[in-house]
Amino acid sequence: MRLRGKIALISGGARGIGAAQARLFAEEGATHVALADRDEATANDTADLVRASGAGASVHVFDVTDEQSVAVFVDRVVADQGRIHSAFNNAGISHPSVPFHELAREA
Repeated sequence: MRLRGKIALISGGARGIGAAQARLFAEEGATHVALADRDEATANDTADLVRASGAGASVHVFDVTDEQSVAVFVDRVVADQGRIHSAFNNAGISHPSVPFHELAREA
């Protein structure tokens, strides 16, 4: 249980790699996994799987392209859990479609 007592947050945590990582954090002993995604229903399904693995879970629905929403998410998790030990930034943002090294921060 390498993550015993740890608090993790995952953007893009509803499905795919994010959901798999959420389950892994729980299986490795995380106390709480905070899931951020735009898809509330699927994020709730993933949160149920996390809870079934023994960790607490919370769902936060917002668009990660909105910096203010990301700040509110982080502040909320810290307020509720006391701190964050790990952040898995998994949410994909693909607009505009340009090579990664050419992306502007505002994109």
